[in-house]
Amino acid sequence: MRLKPVAVLGLWLAAGPAAAAPPAKFDLVCRDTARSSGVTRLSVDLKAMRWCRTGYCKPYRRWKIKRISGRQVMLREEGGTRIVYDRRSGDYFHWSNGGKRTERRWACKEAPFTPF
Repeated sequence: MRLKPVAVLGLWLAAGPAAAAPPAKFDLVCRDTARSSGVTRLSVDLKAMRWCRTGYCKPYRRWKIKRISGRQVMLREEGGTRIVYDRRSGDYFHWSNGGKRTERRWACKEAPFTPF
């Protein structure tokens, strides 16, 4: 049985478009879950493996992304500090063990990229 071009087109349209890949450059707009007024914005470039706090993106303030594994982006891991962003849940975690142990969770949404 040979399918007619119209039938093939119908099947293709019914399947819908392929899922778009998430952007490699984006900003994170994050709200501190422990404080109602705590909001921060980060610029992230996965291709260049760099990130910074938006508004403070001087060349000496751009951090190197430690690693990307699946949905998680390890923004920083050195000394007693770990910063991880989960692209699926939108969670941004910051752990620090420098003198006083702190753990903070931020709820983030991806936004258009602000160039460095």
